[in-house]
Amino acid sequence: MGPREFDPWSREFIDDPFPAYAALREKHPVCWFEPTAQWLVSGYAEVQAALRNPALGRSQKHRAAFVERSERMRSFSAEEVGFWHKQFSVLDEDPPLQTRLRALLGPPFSAREWQRKRGRYVERARALAEPFVAAGGGDLVSALFQPLAWALVGEAVGVPEEDQPMLAGLSREMTEALVPNRTPEALVAAARADQEAVAYLLGLVRARENHPGDDLVSALAEAKRSGVLSEEECGFAAVTLFLGPFDSAAGTSTIGWLSLLRHPDQLQLLRNEPGRFRAAIEELLRYDSSVHMFERWALEDAVIGGVRIPRGSEVAVLFVSANRDDAYFHAPDELDLTRARGGTSHLAFGTGWHGCLGPVMGRVQMEAAYTALLAAAPHYRLVEEPRWGYGYNLRHPLSLLVEV
Repeated sequence: MGPREFDPWSREFIDDPFPAYAALREKHPVCWFEPTAQWLVSGYAEVQAALRNPALGRSQKHRAAFVERSERMRSFSAEEVGFWHKQFSVLDEDPPLQTRLRALLGPPFSAREWQRKRGRYVERARALAEPFVAAGGGDLVSALFQPLAWALVGEAVGVPEEDQPMLAGLSREMTEALVPNRTPEALVAAARADQEAVAYLLGLVRARENHPGDDLVSALAEAKRSGVLSEEECGFAAVTLFLGPFDSAAGTSTIGWLSLLRHPDQLQLLRNEPGRFRAAIEELLRYDSSVHMFERWALEDAVIGGVRIPRGSEVAVLFVSANRDDAYFHAPDELDLTRARGGTSHLAFGTGWHGCLGPVMGRVQMEAAYTALLAAAPHYRLVEEPRWGYGYNLRHPLSLLVEV
């Protein structure tokens, strides 16, 4: 298989991308992919190197180098150009600004804060799981994983509970336009959703300027008050802080439970030995997660895996592929909750300057949901194989139908 045969939009790939990733890693761990005009980076060592190379970043200056030299950008429609620029968040900037922002935004995402909240979220998950079990099953995405994500992300950001479903709906519309093969209709819907979300969240920022809390909107209000961020930057940052964690948290929790349903011996092991819970979550994150690809742009020429990537190039870093690399993980296609090596070495949350701001939140959601499900019923059965969405960069089940 060569890179020209890599087809991340095919139904076969969306249903099971791992054979294609294995073929890429074996023959082309760093390669040019003409259909998206990107360099694909798929091996574990190569992905680590790309994420830690300062020449490959997401800041305005990295993006400017791409815009200056990109033939692909010149083929974009006006709507695509506008949406591409709106995807930038000040949170993508490099240190020292990013260091200051993470210091401001870090406390609501800290391990101490989320462990303090853990018991409350387990109870919330139980309140969702018990009626689901009493009804004999249904769709776990809409019944548990999405509502729990709304609660966790909404509280961390500072979105009132009654507004969380509305903002989550806007988030999904924006997410559907992030895939490389997005439609013009999806772009129009995403642009409208983005405007609504920014306007709503900026209203929260303004309200918190006089009445701060311990949430991320309050931290952004302080950044605005102190002159670190403009009001416009606060709005875009707030959208990023809600959109990213909500979609990936719900998706990754769903994928993890699907992996357990497909490996009943591992699910039984988790039920029998709850002390393995946290290590098990790391293995589930390694085995599969929702964020498959994220872009970087080359500010200068960079060499990754012995391949020269020219200045101005767009680089697609394939996290999930790296987590299945047999050069780093033993028998990587096996789900093994007793895996000794793995811990925090997987790349489900990225690494380096632009690693995920809220990995603890994602882990707490998985632990709360799975604890509640295991307490609520002894057995679960997958009714049918799920349909996956949205594309190869963001991939997770749209529903998960189970019987109890």
